[in-house]
Amino acid sequence: MKKILLIIASAMLAVAAVVTGVILILQLDFKLKTYTVNFYQDENKEVLLQSSVVNIGDIASYDFETNKTPTKASTDDYDYTFNGWISGDNTYEVDTTLPKVRSNIDYVASFISVKKDLEKFVVTFVDEDGTTILDTQNLAKGSIPTYQGKTPSKDQTIEFTYEFSGWTPEITAVSQNTTYKATYSSSTRMYNAKFYDEDGNFDYEYKCVWDNGCQKELKKCEDAKNYDECKNIVAPTNKQCIYINDECKEQYKDCESYNNNGKEQIEQSVCESIILNDYLFNTDKCSFESGNPNKCVRKKEKNVQISKGMIFLSYVIFILHLPQVKNVLIRTQFALLLKNLVWN
Repeated sequence: MKKILLIIASAMLAVAAVVTGVILILQLDFKLKTYTVNFYQDENKEVLLQSSVVNIGDIASYDFETNKTPTKASTDDYDYTFNGWISGDNTYEVDTTLPKVRSNIDYVASFISVKKDLEKFVVTFVDEDGTTILDTQNLAKGSIPTYQGKTPSKDQTIEFTYEFSGWTPEITAVSQNTTYKATYSSSTRMYNAKFYDEDGNFDYEYKCVWDNGCQKELKKCEDAKNYDECKNIVAPTNKQCIYINDECKEQYKDCESYNNNGKEQIEQSVCESIILNDYLFNTDKCSFESGNPNKCVRKKEKNVQISKGMIFLSYVIFILHLPQVKNVLIRTQFALLLKNLVWN
């Protein structure tokens, strides 16, 4: 019996030793097992904020005192605030304790978006002088300014007229307080210079630019390159430029060509001095229409007009009957008179 008890006691001691050994081995293995815990700026995992080696079963944490708080750049519409960590499908707010470590694990910073009130800036449109304000607007950042005022204008000078051409600098999306200045293109002014003789009678006119008192710059019809240039040319004396068969040619003016011409009143002396087209022996004249001091019209002389054909016929008849006229002086003078009427 004593022997049996001794055997049982020895077996129990052996089993206890084995169990104790296994427990010691397991505990030793448990204490030696560690894992890596990484904290990243974003899901791209390009910026590593912190990396820690943690024993299995321990709790990992981010060291805010040593490492910076994660941040995310703002957009035009939103600001972003750090809100904790994300691992897989799990989100842990910034004050939440992370789970015990059982394996290698990565955490990515989480942010909440906050829609921001858009900044506004002052956009000012000024005239060319830089001080005359034409329009002022308060616009949100990113918007495109549009001028809301009247079209800018600039007074003409003796030499030039001006036309609004745009703004400087070029208009772009609002990002700060900005001033835009009006710009203008210039065109040389043209003048109709009139000249009168010493008796005060109109002599001629021409187009010129203002240069030392509008120096003479006479333009001839043949210098015109197209219809638009031709019609704007003021020919010398009493002639005008007309466009015929793709050429700008000079011809005598007719009475009506002088009517008003953009003036409130035309000069009677000019009207009456117009050279008419050469027919009916120029016996017609240009004169003011009765009761209308602004309309230059053709008026016939009181004497009866005779065509060249009639005069030529009279000349032939006279020559045939010339021998019947006995006074030689009368015959000669009458012949010369008819000759001049026909061939002048």
